[in-house]
Amino acid sequence: MRVFAVFLLSLLSSALPANTNVTITETLLVPPVFTVGDAVEMRVTLVLPEGLELRPIQNLPEQTWVAVHDVKIRNDPPFQHVTVKFTSFAPGEKVLPALELGDVTLDNLHIETTSVLSATADAPTGLDPPRDQLPLPQTEIFLLLFFLFVVVLPMLAWRFLRPALNLAHNFWKHLERHRPYHRLVRESRKLQAKLSGLPGPEFYTQLLLLARHYLAARFDRDFSSLTSQEVEALLSPWSTDSAQGWDRLFHKADVVRFDSREPGDAERLEDLEALRSEAQALEERTPSGWEDRHGNL
Repeated sequence: MRVFAVFLLSLLSSALPANTNVTITETLLVPPVFTVGDAVEMRVTLVLPEGLELRPIQNLPEQTWVAVHDVKIRNDPPFQHVTVKFTSFAPGEKVLPALELGDVTLDNLHIETTSVLSATADAPTGLDPPRDQLPLPQTEIFLLLFFLFVVVLPMLAWRFLRPALNLAHNFWKHLERHRPYHRLVRESRKLQAKLSGLPGPEFYTQLLLLARHYLAARFDRDFSSLTSQEVEALLSPWSTDSAQGWDRLFHKADVVRFDSREPGDAERLEDLEALRSEAQALEERTPSGWEDRHGNL
């Protein structure tokens, strides 16, 4: 009988779990909410009865739905701290595999893994329609700059620069309008410097060329072969006096050239001044019914 009683007592004691009197004071998950594939730490704080000891785990448990990476033990009397690092691959509420830690087996450790694909009561059951095409980064800035440089700035430039452009255009037309006259004045001064050094026919030949070149440039018409009467007929609609003045210049130049006359310096200078005076009168007014190369100015 004594032998049977000892055997029964030893059987009952071996059937009781080793951590019957183990007290779990705290269980903490970091992060507290996690999804499938997240790395998680479970921190368990224990109070052990006398005689029990925690020892490092020999073999990490293996399950298809969870991977236990590491189990660490830290002694902080009267507490024992166990840190379990794991990754869950299955959503929902699960129980971690039992951990054999020397005299104590940690089991019944519950976790709940959420899933980003989990359907909720108000979640749509079908697929969402295709989203609109996403613009490239800074597209709005590029469009704004494009509108600014292509539309706004040209309009502002046209609005504010147009008066200046018109002024410059009119100034250029004025210069072009009087360019033949300024050329005549410049060349006549050169001829005046050679007043005494040229024979009479040659001097008046150059004077006549100056007159013809000026009239051709002023009215954009060929005056090289016109006689004095033809020049007078062309200019008479504007002013009879001016037409007669040009006729006198052309006629006198022809007389000196063909008769080989030698007018004095005073007479030559007077004819040069008459040429400049007639040209100046043309600059101040355009003949009636005529248009020069720049229109009526």
